[in-house]
Amino acid sequence: MTRSLLPFGAALVACLLAAGCRTTPAPVAEAKTPLMRVEDLFPLRVGSRWTYEVRGAGQIGTQSVAIVGEEDGWFVDSQGGRLRVDAFGLRDPNRYLLRAPIEAGTTWSNVESVQSIEHHEIIEAGSPCTVKAGTWARCVVVRSTNAVTPTRVFVLESTFAEGVGLVAQRTLQEEKGLDPVVVLQRELVSFEPAP
Repeated sequence: MTRSLLPFGAALVACLLAAGCRTTPAPVAEAKTPLMRVEDLFPLRVGSRWTYEVRGAGQIGTQSVAIVGEEDGWFVDSQGGRLRVDAFGLRDPNRYLLRAPIEAGTTWSNVESVQSIEHHEIIEAGSPCTVKAGTWARCVVVRSTNAVTPTRVFVLESTFAEGVGLVAQRTLQEEKGLDPVVVLQRELVSFEPAP
């Protein structure tokens, strides 16, 4: 029995002409990082505790906030605050602190009064962040502005870390023609998740 072998070049041409033959591997679909979920950016569980270093007005102090209970669908904290996550985002009784989808460019507004409208925008999503309590791989930064006069704006920059919640916050006053002034800063120094 005689077997004929095609030279390498002829085998390559035959392969190229054959249906489904490729000389390069098929492109592999790039794995897409899943969007972060609001409920993962501020885990509301009774017993969770956050401790912050607070700087403002030349003073440095600490503030601890714990989720102490649940009432009428709201999680109640040790400072008298109320939070909950609904189909649209994380909110307190007056405003949304985070809105879905969690991606850079998401915007929303809250009307405080006829003269006061807060505008919010997610300016970073999915980037790492580092504070005194540690480093997290996926964080979100929300920039909130409220114009108190035609030339003065208060800015609140809040950073949330996946699985932890609020890890940093900065309040600034921006006056037209002047450098921004930092009024208050909070930075997480420890987080104790609910048992």
